[in-house]
Amino acid sequence: MKVLGIESTAHTLGIGIFDNGIKANVYKTFQGPYLPRDLVEHHAKVFPDVLKEALEKAQLTLKDIEGIAVAKGPGIGAPLSFGVAMGNYLSSRLNVPIVGVTTAMHISK
Repeated sequence: MKVLGIESTAHTLGIGIFDNGIKANVYKTFQGPYLPRDLVEHHAKVFPDVLKEALEKAQLTLKDIEGIAVAKGPGIGAPLSFGVAMGNYLSSRLNVPIVGVTTAMHISK
């Protein structure tokens, strides 16, 4: 299944594509001190280019995508909301399912 993933939990917007393995992992990171609204503006500005580059690396088009995965937390509310909104938009536009993913870090001793 060709799944497009969106990660926007904080200062980095990332789009990955999975199809029996990782086919693309493209991201852009906001540099410098910020307020949450600065992160949203950054993500909105770079989203089209990150999406285009991820699709090109995976050698796919949006029509090939069969599902959307989007980070739903934890993270900073404003950029998270942007990623979820873009995931919902793409899911609706492509008529494919969407699933929210909770990211967690596990540290072993």
